[in-house]
Amino acid sequence: MWAIPADAVKPKDARVREHDEINVPLSVSIRNARRKLRSLVDSTVRELCNKGFSSVEALKTIVVLFAAKLLGKYEGNTAICLWRCESFFGYKLKISKLDEMDKVIDKYISENSMCLDDSLSWVYQFATKKSDVFKYNDTQFFTEKYMINTLVDSVH
Repeated sequence: MWAIPADAVKPKDARVREHDEINVPLSVSIRNARRKLRSLVDSTVRELCNKGFSSVEALKTIVVLFAAKLLGKYEGNTAICLWRCESFFGYKLKISKLDEMDKVIDKYISENSMCLDDSLSWVYQFATKKSDVFKYNDTQFFTEKYMINTLVDSVH
């Protein structure tokens, strides 16, 4: 015999997924962020190749632009960040009309703040998979958080 309290509520069925973002585990959110970023990189590389860019130029463009947008999120001045990233990567962007790509990248960054520290390496990984030039295009980046923190904290 079961004694069921009068204020008891029927438990939710675990097989039914709710679309409530608050209850989504972090691993699922990161998986979704990776999926969105892969789609963003694929469409951007395809668009750049259709405009006459080589696969290497498309890779460099998306990496420099994404890095500049990430840096701009923290510094605020995207123009200076773009100049810094172009200098760091040694590649000057060859397109002047970046409005559409800017909007897509900005939207991704604002919606996926929980995994921005890994996003640039994912962009590189996804872009090199689209390129036929790179010998090791299945390479992935895995750097432990404590290593990154140690390196960043030791910079004076």
